[in-house]
Amino acid sequence: MSDGVRNRNNIGGSGSKSSIRSKKPDNSAFKQQRLPAWQPVLTAKSVLPIFFIVGIIFIPIGSLILVASNGVQEVEQMYTDCQAQFTFTTHPPTLADITDVSADEKSCKTIYDEWIDTFSSGTAPNGNPPTCICKQNFEIAETMNTPIFAYYRLTNYYQNHRRYVKSRDDTQLLAEKSYISTEADGDCSPYDKIGERPIAPCGAIANSLFNDTFFIRRCGDAGVECTALQPDNIIDPTDANGFNAIKMTGEDIAWKTDKSQKFDPNKETGNETFLSGTERPLNWRTDVHKLGTADDDLTYRHLSGSSGVGFRNEDFIVWMRTAAFPTFRKLYRKIQDNGADLQPGNYELLTYYNYPVHRFGGGKFFVLATTSWIGGKNLFLGWTYAIVGGICLIVMLFLLCISRRNHNRD
Repeated sequence: MSDGVRNRNNIGGSGSKSSIRSKKPDNSAFKQQRLPAWQPVLTAKSVLPIFFIVGIIFIPIGSLILVASNGVQEVEQMYTDCQAQFTFTTHPPTLADITDVSADEKSCKTIYDEWIDTFSSGTAPNGNPPTCICKQNFEIAETMNTPIFAYYRLTNYYQNHRRYVKSRDDTQLLAEKSYISTEADGDCSPYDKIGERPIAPCGAIANSLFNDTFFIRRCGDAGVECTALQPDNIIDPTDANGFNAIKMTGEDIAWKTDKSQKFDPNKETGNETFLSGTERPLNWRTDVHKLGTADDDLTYRHLSGSSGVGFRNEDFIVWMRTAAFPTFRKLYRKIQDNGADLQPGNYELLTYYNYPVHRFGGGKFFVLATTSWIGGKNLFLGWTYAIVGGICLIVMLFLLCISRRNHNRD
């Protein structure tokens, strides 16, 4: 006998059949698929009630959602090209630095274009772009009941771009002592360091933090003009003897899990010493430890109700949660004026314009909105329920006709 035949006969050690491992499944009901099974037979009597029940449930639900959504009030004001009233470059602003540009009849975006041209040519007085002040009137036709939420809406702004979404360091945002001053994540590049010092917070998302600021005041009934804007109104818009802005708050505008788990849970970034080995983002006008405090170089941001310090600043946290679509809106403030509703009448929007978007075709809007039991204004969900319910009823009628025709033939 050849060696090849001998080796085959000796597979499994001794060569006995009992030592050869079998791959055959056990002879059980489960492994041999002999378990009892229910195989429903779809008949008109069993199918038609299902379509009918789904239809009569979904249509009322959709109708309720549409009624609730239509009850949500929204007032929207576009301010991309609002006309400039004043400009200043020092932070915090002083009366000596505030320039009245209302007679020039220029828009804020034009002023930014002019600054970019002068800065590019090296003739700009300093590296700080101007803050442009503009005001616009808008009208509230019906009483807006509290709670009232203020949003900013951006268009043609692709926060969902893959490289933009990845440009962050979540470990750094935890603000651990052992990591905060080390080299940032490579996804943050080119916003990861200045020289040899890491940027904190790093990345394109943090670097592009939205920093327009808004104040609103009521002028009176419809058609009543607001008093003229004065330079001292700009320094403190909340002054009751000046602009007298309606009180707003930025508390609890971010997700609780973000504040408690993802952004500086140990509350370290309000300490200048803790951040001593890092640099602030290139486009920021204030140091990280000042963000959300009265020492913020953009003092009007603090006056508008900004809440949270450093990485825990809620404006910052809301911005870091990127939007899924190129047109989006983010929660800015909640109206908190002693619980009072916004009565019908003429209102004025005062904008500290720091965030130009027109060069890439973007648009900016300020939005006031109420809510309902279903949330904000969203007709899609209501129409989805109503349409699905309607389709189910139509399919039920169609199948019923076929069933009766076949029954009559029999």
